[in-house]
Amino acid sequence: MGGHAADEEVQRAGCGALQNMAAGSDACKRAIVGAGGLAALVAAGTAHPTCHASVSLTVRRLLGDLGAFAPAAPAPPSIPPPAAELAEAERARRRAEQRAQQEQEQREEAERRAQASHQRAQGLQQQLTAGAVAPPPAKRALSADSPSGPLELNAKLLALRQYIEERREAIKRERPSAKAHWTLPVVRSRLVSNVLENVSKLQYPWLIWRNTVVTFVDEPGVDQGGLTADLHSSFWREVLKPEHGLFEQLAEGGAYLPRANADKERLSLVGRFLLKSVLDDHPTGPGPSTFLLEFLSGAHETRAFRDSHPTYALQLLANADPVCAQSWSNLLPLSDEELEATTLALDAFDDALPDEPLSRTNVSCAVVAGCRRQLLTDR
Repeated sequence: MGGHAADEEVQRAGCGALQNMAAGSDACKRAIVGAGGLAALVAAGTAHPTCHASVSLTVRRLLGDLGAFAPAAPAPPSIPPPAAELAEAERARRRAEQRAQQEQEQREEAERRAQASHQRAQGLQQQLTAGAVAPPPAKRALSADSPSGPLELNAKLLALRQYIEERREAIKRERPSAKAHWTLPVVRSRLVSNVLENVSKLQYPWLIWRNTVVTFVDEPGVDQGGLTADLHSSFWREVLKPEHGLFEQLAEGGAYLPRANADKERLSLVGRFLLKSVLDDHPTGPGPSTFLLEFLSGAHETRAFRDSHPTYALQLLANADPVCAQSWSNLLPLSDEELEATTLALDAFDDALPDEPLSRTNVSCAVVAGCRRQLLTDR
């Protein structure tokens, strides 16, 4: 209690504990007095009016039954009524100032986030406009094999951010509970477990839209956006580590994909936190494979695994296993004679394919099937 004199909740809990102990044996009461319990009670009652009743009852229990061991009851401080009223008024003023400061900080944080989002949208809009005015070089022209050129990517990012902000405002109008803060207390040594536990407590889908207020236990700091950014970046570094059993690399230096034997429930929680990172515009870093977003968006079959256009599937595989992707890419321009000389068969790419030699007519299908197996089927 002495180490948390300013914390009213701690003091109230401590007074309650001493009150329960004071109802025990004489030995228990003597132990309380000998350990300085009376001084702690008086200090708590003086500093926190809400503790008066509990302190009064506890002191009566201690001093009424200790007999010869009972110390002389200290005379209560003599505070004239006007002084007592002034002290209470001063405490009320301080509490009001603290509440006003907290509300001001929350308003400033909301304004900063809105301004940052607006600036990002403006930047994307300027890039999009510049790209539309200047004729793009021929090598940047979009093709079926390259689904995301720079101009198209900017347009999609701009549209995504605008859609997210519109949905955020709509959700908060429809669901008042989405306006509240999502408090995330995190112990840094248990960061991944703490984050997934907090995600699992979100009972309704719209609660994912809440603004987060992060607290790192036993670390100083008030979250004005920096602690939330720290949490997201730290999470996407930590969750990939082998000890969590969720992700693995296909090749050294490659991006991470879900392990085949990973816990599905925990992976689902990781996916929900990935959604939170996307909604709040927090980068996940280079660790997670780009295929994760393709899969979560449901675009992997229609966009990534197209037999007639294997280039994009190879790009996704190259993010996880660049050596394998390059070797398979080298097969695409080969002639029938050159493919036959490789002695490769279709089932070398996927066991579900027949044992037939590669040819110009089936090499694209084989490469796409191999990419699907590496990125999806084996997961």
